[in-house]
Amino acid sequence: MRVTVFIRDDTEQLQARPDNQSLIADHRAVVHTVIPVNVMHQKIAVIDEWTVMIGSLNTLSQSWTRQAMVTMRGGHFARKLLEHEHAELFTRPPKCERCGGTSIELHRRTNGTWFWRCYDTIRKTGRNGRSNAWYGDVRVGRGKR
Repeated sequence: MRVTVFIRDDTEQLQARPDNQSLIADHRAVVHTVIPVNVMHQKIAVIDEWTVMIGSLNTLSQSWTRQAMVTMRGGHFARKLLEHEHAELFTRPPKCERCGGTSIELHRRTNGTWFWRCYDTIRKTGRNGRSNAWYGDVRVGRGKR
């Protein structure tokens, strides 16, 4: 079984809580690929390039809201969704070119281009207190963003 899950990154307040970080670590132990994305609202899980769960429902924390999660089956849709979400590319974040760290997460600029950002604490801020984080552009093929 191959499972690909897109989750919010650690800059989201609830995601950063120690108890939730523990759950994410447990998740990573059993799920083939976990892709953290900055400022992502939708939830996506793709199982064996066949079963897709997609929606806005936070199944573990939002039982009182009117959000939805849809489960669909079909290889064509699953593969198209993985392609649209650039899953193959996003599953291979680079190491930080500055510190060599691996706490790299995916971000998207307002113009739609994707980039990697290092969250390792080494060299996170400069002498002036401003962010000195490493950023690396993501090259998405065929002119897509």
